[in-house]
Amino acid sequence: MSRRLFLVRHGETEWNREGRIQGVLDSPLTNEGMIQARRNADILRALSVTRLIASPLGRAAKTANIIAEVTGATYEFDDRLKERDCGAWGGMTWEDAEHSYPDVWRARLENPYGFTPPEGESLADLEPRIRALLAGLEWGERGALALITHGITMRVLLRCLLEFDRREVSRIRCPNHIVYEVALSATGASCQHYLNGEGPYDGLLLSAPGVMSRH
Repeated sequence: MSRRLFLVRHGETEWNREGRIQGVLDSPLTNEGMIQARRNADILRALSVTRLIASPLGRAAKTANIIAEVTGATYEFDDRLKERDCGAWGGMTWEDAEHSYPDVWRARLENPYGFTPPEGESLADLEPRIRALLAGLEWGERGALALITHGITMRVLLRCLLEFDRREVSRIRCPNHIVYEVALSATGASCQHYLNGEGPYDGLLLSAPGVMSRH
């Protein structure tokens, strides 16, 4: 029997709009972010999602609340869905981080999955807690399950679900208006996605080869 797992990024925040790195820090959803959450909620309602598990960070919690109001789904929080801790980079723009930490920035370009922001976490650091979360998911008899999370955490989730090469993880795009649907069965996993309330589209949304996505 196949199971469906939906991955939803929180709606646009003020810091997203300003190009600031959030990590475990927070900023409120913009009006556009709330519209994105409602469009994603319409998708999940149409696909019979009945249960949500969300990051407890404010932007994800607000998104989960909006989705629950539209779908009637129950929701709970799990710390393991929090965003990667970006340490000293939190609150900076990407340009600030590049200029203030040029050596670390070069390490990011050379090894996106393994580099660590000052006082922060690498994507590799997230993988054990994400694998533990996925291994412990409880599936109900009816409906589907959605995880409400963050862009970088979503990339690690997709790697763990699809066994995507870690060298390619930084190409996965996770804009605020995306929903990924992963179908899990005894023979493997497949993926499709929805954008801005439309879809599904086959496979992952990817940047061009050699280009790192910030979304």
